[in-house]
Amino acid sequence: MNMRERYVADEAVDKTLSKGLRLVELLGTAGRGGVSELAVKTGLTKSNVHRLLQTLCRIGWVQKVEPDSTYELSYKTWEVAQNWIARLDLPRIAGPHLASLAAETRETVHMGVLQGEDVVFISTIDTPLAVRTYTPLGSRAPAHCVATGKVLLAWLPADQRPQLPEALYKYSEQSIGTRAELDTDLERSKERGYAINRSEWQSGVNGIAAPVFAGTGKSVIAAVGLSVPAERLNQVAMRKLAPRVIEAAQAISAAVAVATGKLV
Repeated sequence: MNMRERYVADEAVDKTLSKGLRLVELLGTAGRGGVSELAVKTGLTKSNVHRLLQTLCRIGWVQKVEPDSTYELSYKTWEVAQNWIARLDLPRIAGPHLASLAAETRETVHMGVLQGEDVVFISTIDTPLAVRTYTPLGSRAPAHCVATGKVLLAWLPADQRPQLPEALYKYSEQSIGTRAELDTDLERSKERGYAINRSEWQSGVNGIAAPVFAGTGKSVIAAVGLSVPAERLNQVAMRKLAPRVIEAAQAISAAVAVATGKLV
């Protein structure tokens, strides 16, 4: 193969890769789509889209959804994102902002990421007060029962939220009882910009949390929250503290943008 032939071959590979990544990005935003719909949105031919989707399915990035023959991203995307977050060292980047929130509120502060049906706490700062809540580093909680988890679920497309058996939604006497009720709660959380938990996971423990975005993007990579005894975090206190929690989450989003080289 001469230089000209090699250049043409490389250019063809580059174009194919570019088209494939466009499909991945589109599915990441739209959640799901069929060949005809994706062809219209990308400007590619249906045969080209079909061929690219088959390749993406074969290497594990995309999966076909029956019976409507649409396509969506697989969990491989999530796995890569989690590895990226780990290398990014999110707890270190968020550390100063979490410390500031903890110092100002004097309450337990934590940051969590979504793993399957659970939220995993990757950073925690305990309150100095005698009556406190505990969120051990690395511990898990059912995402639909805690404020940080609700945030992570709320910013996912509805059809990408983990599906639980209906009986498992009623985790406690105070928790949401059905998938429909949870979806309503999540939409309200997204509208107001933060989520709340009223003793839904642990009796007598309330919470409030806000989303951390991937820099300037719309993808939520973590949630920042307060975990507080219910006697100190009533409805009035929640409304008062919500702007401060949102502010901390936004500051972390900006710091992530700087760390990843994205302008804010």
